[in-house]
Amino acid sequence: MHRLSGMKCVVTGGTRGIGEAICRRLVSEGAVVVLMGKTDESTHNTAQVLSEEGPGKAYGLGCDMGSVEEVNAAASRIEELLGEVDVLVNNAGIATLHRFLDVPVSDLDDVLAVNVRGPFLLSQHIARGMTSHGGAVINISSQAGHQGQALVSHYATSKAAIIGLTKCMALELAPHVRVNAVCPGIIETEMIERDFSRQAELLGVTAADVRHRTLARIPLGRFQDAGAVADVVAFLASNEAREITGQVIHVNGGMTTS
Repeated sequence: MHRLSGMKCVVTGGTRGIGEAICRRLVSEGAVVVLMGKTDESTHNTAQVLSEEGPGKAYGLGCDMGSVEEVNAAASRIEELLGEVDVLVNNAGIATLHRFLDVPVSDLDDVLAVNVRGPFLLSQHIARGMTSHGGAVINISSQAGHQGQALVSHYATSKAAIIGLTKCMALELAPHVRVNAVCPGIIETEMIERDFSRQAELLGVTAADVRHRTLARIPLGRFQDAGAVADVVAFLASNEAREITGQVIHVNGGMTTS
C-alpha cells in the first residue's frame, strides 16, 4: 500500500526509536523523506539504509533542534531538497529524570529548547508554504504531557506545550493545513531499561519494581512498539485522515482513558 507515493515529508529525530520507525513507514509507502537528526553522519547513514529498502527515498540532514540558527538553516536546506513540503513530523525530543525540586535550570532550558522552541520554529518555516498548497503537521507529544508523570516534570511540561501548540496551529492554519498530535505511551526501546534503573535509583526501589508498576498502569498489559506509533502517523499523513485536525491521538495501550 503506497498511500503516500510521491509525498514530500520531513521527520525530526529520525535516526532511532519512534522517529526511525516513522521514517521507515513513510518511505515504505512511497514518500520522499528528509530525515533529520543531530549529526550529518547519523542521518545520512539511516537515510541510505531506508532508501535502499524503498520504494520511497530518504535524505539525511543534521540539525540541533535546540539551536535557533541550525533550525533556520535546516529550513532553507529542506526547501532546496524538497521544494514544497506535504508532511512535517515534529518528533525530536530529549528528556532527563529528576525530582521536581531538583531539576537543574540547564536541563529545563535544554528540554524546552529542543522539545518546544525547535518544533515551533520549524513549523513556522514549513507551514508558511503549506498554506498555499495544503499539508499536514503531526506533532509527537507524550502521555506524560496529557496526564503528568513523576520525575519528568520538565519533560511533561514540554509535551503538554506541544498539545497546546497543536490545537492553536490547527485553528489558525485551517482549512489548508491539518495539524494533529500523537501521544505515545511507554515504548519498548533499547533505552527503557536504563530509564527504569534511573527511576528506581530516585525512588529507592528496584528496576524490576518500576517495570512491574508501569505495566500495571497499562490495560493492554504490554509496552507499545515504535511501529504502532508509525502506523498512526502514516494514517494522519494520508488522505484517509482528510477530515481530522486539532486532535490528540493516544497510542499507549489504554494508559489514558480521558
